[in-house]
Amino acid sequence: MQTLDNRLRAADPDLADTVRRILDEPRTQSEAVPSSQKTIEIWNTLWASWADHVAEVGDEVGSYVNHEEHWHPPYFDLMALRDDLDKAAGPLSEWIDHAFPLVKEPDLFLESLVEINENMRSFPDWFQPVDDNLVLGPRASSCALRWIWLGLANQSESGRQLVKILCSLEITGQHTELHRNVCCQFFTELPEGVCREIHACLREAKFGERVANVSSIWHRIQHEYESRFDPSAHLQTCEQHLELDWHYGEPLIADAVSRQDLAAAERFIELTLSSLLRWSEEESWRPETQLFPESRY
Repeated sequence: MQTLDNRLRAADPDLADTVRRILDEPRTQSEAVPSSQKTIEIWNTLWASWADHVAEVGDEVGSYVNHEEHWHPPYFDLMALRDDLDKAAGPLSEWIDHAFPLVKEPDLFLESLVEINENMRSFPDWFQPVDDNLVLGPRASSCALRWIWLGLANQSESGRQLVKILCSLEITGQHTELHRNVCCQFFTELPEGVCREIHACLREAKFGERVANVSSIWHRIQHEYESRFDPSAHLQTCEQHLELDWHYGEPLIADAVSRQDLAAAERFIELTLSSLLRWSEEESWRPETQLFPESRY
């Protein structure tokens, strides 16, 4: 190749430079885009796998009925269903963006979750009661969120509508939940305008109880939004809940250090350690007075 380049340069330097630029440009491999009909065929095949798992819920002799001992009533195997749905969601996730405008069923995943709830309630009375919820796996939760969002993206107040839809999954009698970490990440990666809309929505009084509950997904989402849009409220929330979770101490310490308020930083360090160690006495744990308990090494 170098020999050919030298010969071409000797004959016509300008042409040699042009050829070299073309050869040095990064090459992109064109990807074949499947036709709409092919996309629908692939999607329907993949969705059939998901739907088959959902349809088996409620079957007294189905794959998700576990009867370990003949003298014990059978029980519904939540983890087996969770794993199967998450496995089925893997290939579905690769086709969602292509299939959504062709399928034209924005409530497809929501209706499937409703069907799971209804089927779980259809087990006969002699089964062990289903006390726990089905928490969808990461891929299944991601698919459901993505599909729901695609149905809302071009509508007005799409952020508020998304919150309303997900809150509807929290009503009494429902047995399905989305994966919390996936849900939080999804909300934080939404467009900034949508994030600000949801942030304002969650500040309304009707969401007060949900946001105040540190174990609620809405508390986590709002806390993340506060760190971006309302730093003072973020620090107030951290200080308010530091006793319950030592992680709230990290932003407080960082903020105090950035302000060169070393006395406040030391106080927050003590409170953070007390929270970490679950110190039960009225006074904060003093690291200089004794060693860490062995259980906390």
